[in-house]
Formats: sequence, structure tokens, C-alpha cells
Amino acid sequence: METVSENQELDTPFMSKTLCEKTVSVYMITYNHKSYIRQAVESIMMQQTDFAVELFIGDDNSTDGTTDICNELVHEYPGRINLTVNSVNIGPSENAINIFRKCSGAKYIAICEGDDYWCDEYKLQKQVDFLEANDEYAICFHEVMVLRENGQKEFYNNIEVNKSFNVVDLAHNNFIATVSCLFRVYDHFKIFPTWYKGFAGNDYGLKLLNATKGEIYYIKDCMAVYRVHNGGIWSSQTHTEMYENGIKVIDSLNEAFNFEYNEQFEIAKKLRHERFYPQQNIMVEESEYARLKSKLKDYLSKIGLT
Repeated sequence: METVSENQELDTPFMSKTLCEKTVSVYMITYNHKSYIRQAVESIMMQQTDFAVELFIGDDNSTDGTTDICNELVHEYPGRINLTVNSVNIGPSENAINIFRKCSGAKYIAICEGDDYWCDEYKLQKQVDFLEANDEYAICFHEVMVLRENGQKEFYNNIEVNKSFNVVDLAHNNFIATVSCLFRVYDHFKIFPTWYKGFAGNDYGLKLLNATKGEIYYIKDCMAVYRVHNGGIWSSQTHTEMYENGIKVIDSLNEAFNFEYNEQFEIAKKLRHERFYPQQNIMVEESEYARLKSKLKDYLSKIGLT
């Protein structure tokens, strides 16, 4: 089946030609998601909204048949899907930037990567309705079900009430499941900062960039599923790799944001250490460790995780 190159798109009538004021562009990057991509796409196609929804897929030169399924879906849903197939594998960061730029003409951007899916047909409508009524908010997210490869399920946050957060809260801990995000569109979707390209934690960086523009709102409804499987970018790493790469992401973000949230990022590192190595003592002065533990306890209580 014919595919398209990195700089070409399928020639289909496309919704962006008649964008309405509240249009949502859905960002999806995928690589070797043959077992999951159809469910991901169809969960977006099922959305019930009073505004236009357009899906942009960036297939990073998949080798397992994902591309064939994406092409089938384009023809099954004419005019609703814009598919770009990279002629070579360019990596998740550059692929993400390319697709975000394609989405930037809309008022809002939602995210669903190719191995996740949405499970509420009114998800977008609920989130858009909230942001339309509350200009001070930059991000709306919601509860997510984590589905592990062995069938085990658990809630991502398990916060039972609707809550508001801000950029300082997010610097403490990346508590937003990417599949749950709805963002307002800002200029950085068109011109990304230089540190973003090649950055391993681009989804966390994107959330923080948006959170500097306004407040964050959490809806307690569970409206999406986040898969944890061996083919995932993060979950395919070893325990040590996940820990060390997470610390590198936090340090890189701290530097990228000119150490404005240094104290929060330092607490985030301690939190990550406790999560990955709960039996070890963190090598800091005893008084400093006690202070950080106290601040961490206060923070977790604030967001409802204790």
C-alpha cells in the first residue's frame, strides 16, 4: 500500500479548510504500534462534539505494518485524518515537533499516542466546555486508567475530586498523563525553544511550557487508557535506566527554565528516588533531608495523594 514521505500528506479533503472557532486538533505519534493503532484512532473518531475535530498522525517509519493500518484508516474516515509517514526514522522528539506544528492552526490540541486510547466519547466536549468557560486555565486533564501488559489495571492519579493546579505543582511532579491533556494553542507550538528538539522528556516539557501560561484543571472522570507495555519508550527501559533518565529530564528542565523552579525540581528528584529506591537513604545532610521530606509530604497532601 502506498505511503507518503516525511514532507507529503495524503490528498484528501481535510477539515482544516473549514476550521470553526473551537476546533480541536488531535496529535498522535506512532511507531510500531500495529496491535494498538486502530483502537487509538477509532477512539478519536467516536468523539461526540459540537465542533470540528481533526487528527494528525506522524508515523515514524514503522516496520511492523502500522503504516498499512494507518492508510486503511485514512480511507475509512475520509477527510478526518491527516497522515504523515516519515521516509526515515527521525525519533520521537523530532516527530513530535513536526506533528505539533501541523496542529497549531487549531484553538486546542489534544494528545493520544498510538498505543493509548480514549474511553469516553464525550471526553473532548467536556474538556473544551471547561476551557471555553474558564480563560485563566491553559491545560485541562483528567483521570486515566493504566493498563499493564499482564492485564493489571490501576488509576493514574486516583484523585476523587475535580482540582486546580499550577506550574509549581507540575514542577514538583509530572502528575499529568499525556493521553489526558487538552492544551490551548500558544506560540511555542509553532516555534519550539531550542532545548526542546532532541529532548527525551518532551511531553513533560510541553506541559510545563503551557502551564506557564495559565492554571491547570483536573477532571475526576476516567476518560482514557494509558498502556504500559514492553514496546513503550519509557516502559521498555530497565529499572535503573528509567530512574537515571528521569533524573536527567528533571535536570534538563531545571536548566531550560533558568532554575526558576529549582526547589520544586529538587523535590521532584527526591520523590523519584524514593519511588525507585524506597529502601535507600538519599545522600543529603540530615537536616536538609528532613526539610525536603516535610515539603514533599505537604505537597502530596495538597494534591490528594496522601
